[in-house]
Amino acid sequence: MIRSLVVESQSLVALPPTLEFSTVNQFVKVWTDKGSGAGMDGAFYRPVVPAGWFLLGDYGQGNYNAPNGTVLVMRVVDNDDPDHPALARPQTFARVWADKGSGADKDGSFWAPVAPFGYVTCGHVVAEGHDSPPNIPELRCLRYDLATSVALGDPANGSGLIWNDRGSGADRDVAVYRVPELGVFWAVPTYDPPTERANIPSVLLGT
Repeated sequence: MIRSLVVESQSLVALPPTLEFSTVNQFVKVWTDKGSGAGMDGAFYRPVVPAGWFLLGDYGQGNYNAPNGTVLVMRVVDNDDPDHPALARPQTFARVWADKGSGADKDGSFWAPVAPFGYVTCGHVVAEGHDSPPNIPELRCLRYDLATSVALGDPANGSGLIWNDRGSGADRDVAVYRVPELGVFWAVPTYDPPTERANIPSVLLGT
């Protein structure tokens, strides 16, 4: 289902961009923690994005079953500002965690897109291997005035824990949470309750 939503801009454009949202439920598996020894099972996937739509992060779930969730994708259909578009490619990536030392059957890592100035990151992504971020042409960051920050680690808002590597023996700790409304994940390099906040399109919260 596609929803057309007009988002009020605060400062950067004269007219608000018209955003459309849809959901996807087709995924390509990138990495699982099988063999890691972690007490929880975790599997992480790349959503299959229709042409012309854009992704805000990757998908994860706390088992090895076929993926059964959905991820929000979006596009701008009108009133975008060519100087300050609603969506922008990340400038680079910062590695949050790698499974070095875990003994998992395959090497994997989690990465945070680094947003350009004036934009925010909405979700994190997974890669095979430890040292190189994934190449995701459809991945985007969101313009800051169109975003609202949301807490992580709160099952009441849909941001509960997906997986952590406790027991894996990896060199570093990680816990992975669902980003509410979007269905993508956010990785935090600690088992402590998260203090980081993710970002989602404000219109999804009616703000």
